[in-house]
Amino acid sequence: MFLMSNVLMVYSPVKVGTKFALSFHMRIPSLLGLLPLLLGCVGPSASQDSDLVFIEREGLPQLLQLSESVFTGGQPVGPGFLALSELGVQTLVNVDGAQPNLAAARAAGLTYFHIPLDYGGISTEAARSLERLAKEAGGPFYIHCHHGKHRGPAAAALVMQALGEGDFNRAHRALRTASTSLDYPGLWESVENWKPAPSGSPFPELVAAASVDGFQSGMAQIDRIWDRVKLIRAANWKAPERHPDLSPERETQIFREALFLCFQETEEPMVKDPQFNSVALKAISFSRNLQAGVTQGDFDLAESSFQGAKQSCKSCHRSYRE
Repeated sequence: MFLMSNVLMVYSPVKVGTKFALSFHMRIPSLLGLLPLLLGCVGPSASQDSDLVFIEREGLPQLLQLSESVFTGGQPVGPGFLALSELGVQTLVNVDGAQPNLAAARAAGLTYFHIPLDYGGISTEAARSLERLAKEAGGPFYIHCHHGKHRGPAAAALVMQALGEGDFNRAHRALRTASTSLDYPGLWESVENWKPAPSGSPFPELVAAASVDGFQSGMAQIDRIWDRVKLIRAANWKAPERHPDLSPERETQIFREALFLCFQETEEPMVKDPQFNSVALKAISFSRNLQAGVTQGDFDLAESSFQGAKQSCKSCHRSYRE
């Protein structure tokens, strides 16, 4: 558990923990193994990816069709569920930690499955769940994470291969088109190294709503709150014209409270890491100053705190999303 006493700590430079240092050194061979991918990601020609284009549909961010039966993108919102039905999609797959909107899917006549993935890669169990999905569930499929850039495209590329609708080269191009980050080499490796499960292998049950640990679920929720804060910032720290229901004071308060509770309630082993605690404390401090700046009308403070929180989150993701 994140220690309350840590809130009183004075920030000071922290040496990188041995766990993270070891993790970094262990990743070097893995990254070298990705060298062909890294080289292939530099300057792809338009002709290579001309058949992989984004489709504009309201409520479906980053909508990309990989093959005849496989689409990927961000979390559907509002009219996005009906738009998927109009595209012929039968099955939705959520690979994010947040719980699926089952009611909205049912209202649009869609079936939902939940297969949460880590940013570090697609585990054997998750890969077999996706392979079972390809074999048994009715397509076409829409496979999504939150923003539709990393985990969703990786899972969709695997399903595409399991269906026999594309090889690794096409899967690789799909990840490039979706802007899947090379900061998550495990996702690229999972797609590169995927092979069908050996004959007789057990396959996990497919469920509509998977059990997700508190920290992962909390971070998924914070990710969505942060998106709302970004909308408010883009509107000069006022309620956005297209989202008048968003209160700057309320949303920054929700962000501060959610961030603190997520760190406070987690039992993750990494909370014992001094580096993690340092990053967490800084993020909490920035979230408090962000709320204070918005509430007091000090938008210079709000902006500097927003940038500080953003950098804290990026630092934590680089170290602990592996």
